[in-house]
Amino acid sequence: MTEVITSRGVRRRDWILIFFLAFAYVLSGVDRQILAFVAPAVKSDLALTDLQLGLLQGFAFSLFYAVAGMPMGVLIDRFSRTKVMGAAVAFWSAMTLGCGLAPSLALLAVARMGVGAGEAALTPGAYSMMADVFPRRLLGRASMIYALGAPVSVAVAAAISGWVLAAGNADGRLALPVIGNFAAWRVAFAVAALPGIVVSVGLFLLRDPTRKGGHVDKTSSSRLFTFLAGRGRSHLVFALASTAVVGIHYAVSAWSPIVLSRSFDWSPMQVASALGSVGLAGGTLGCLMGGFIAERALRQASTRPLTATMTVMGTALLVLAIACLAIPNAVSFIALVGTAATITSMMLMLMPTFLQTITPPALRGRMTGFFMFANVGIGAGVGPTLVGAVSGHLLSSAQILSSLGSVFIALSLVSVGAFAVLHRLLPATVSIQSPEAAARDRDVASTERIDLSVR
Repeated sequence: MTEVITSRGVRRRDWILIFFLAFAYVLSGVDRQILAFVAPAVKSDLALTDLQLGLLQGFAFSLFYAVAGMPMGVLIDRFSRTKVMGAAVAFWSAMTLGCGLAPSLALLAVARMGVGAGEAALTPGAYSMMADVFPRRLLGRASMIYALGAPVSVAVAAAISGWVLAAGNADGRLALPVIGNFAAWRVAFAVAALPGIVVSVGLFLLRDPTRKGGHVDKTSSSRLFTFLAGRGRSHLVFALASTAVVGIHYAVSAWSPIVLSRSFDWSPMQVASALGSVGLAGGTLGCLMGGFIAERALRQASTRPLTATMTVMGTALLVLAIACLAIPNAVSFIALVGTAATITSMMLMLMPTFLQTITPPALRGRMTGFFMFANVGIGAGVGPTLVGAVSGHLLSSAQILSSLGSVFIALSLVSVGAFAVLHRLLPATVSIQSPEAAARDRDVASTERIDLSVR
């Protein structure tokens, strides 16, 4: 059978593959974020404190996502990627359903841990396959399509939660045929989990792309820590800055629905419509702008443009954080959330690019794993948990907006300070390559400009 080749020399089935992977990424984001949109109902039904709710949205998911990332990466490297990912999707979908069935805090936490562990297989497998089926000049476009799954997932999670919660009665329960009455928030988890069956089966049926040849560095991971201890001061500062940015992103995402519900008396449908819209618009704009800036930065010999840009963005987040303490109404808060989503999405696109430019080629895989643990395991856990802790122990549940603003300010200060220090540490550092290799890469980049438009 004749392969269908597009005008850019890529098989049509490879584009179908990337869109299918992006759909799986949307599903993972929905299953991860649905808790934020039903959080008020969950808190009331299970009698949770704000700290417990913060832990459920933070460390219960993030720590297990980060820890599972390393063994999942080994499985991705050694076995069929499509089958490993298919099994992971089936597992995390079952755990999402388990979240809806959980009768207590402890079992809900266990289910959230399972969601995190299962989702850890998707992105390593997806990027591994993309690198095998797309030429370098199109890898940026493929990555962009995949990354856009994140803002789309916010809109989908908002739509599911808003529709299901609005369908419930005054007591927050939904009458289902045959199986009877259930709390609406539990049904929302079930609706979010069901598409996982289709995605899992689809992945099992897909053929794993042929892996490109290449040397795999099998030296001990202790080499990474030797590098960090000796010449990795800039990496450690960058880890602090990026972890703070991730903390901001997850704190705002996790607690914005509760702020609108608790501080401004908005209904679940109003919350879902507003946050779904600004999350989709802001996240998409941020991904596109971040990808454009990253593409241009890859052609620069100096790290100054990236460090300066990230310092400015961190300063903008600090301004938004201070404004958060004086928000007069819900509309202003939604505008702030949309702006923050745009900025953090841009930074989340730029930070991996910067990491690759300052890391020796032989250590890039392990350095990425280290940053994944720091950013997701710590940052995504600290942000939501700190807001719950401040609300529950320093202020009060009625002051949830001030609690979010306080944590937002603290993490923004860490981010700005660390990026400023990084800018001084690496005022004109080039990628850790020979000058000849760096020049050769710039020549290739100039002739293989990444086209970010989607035809």
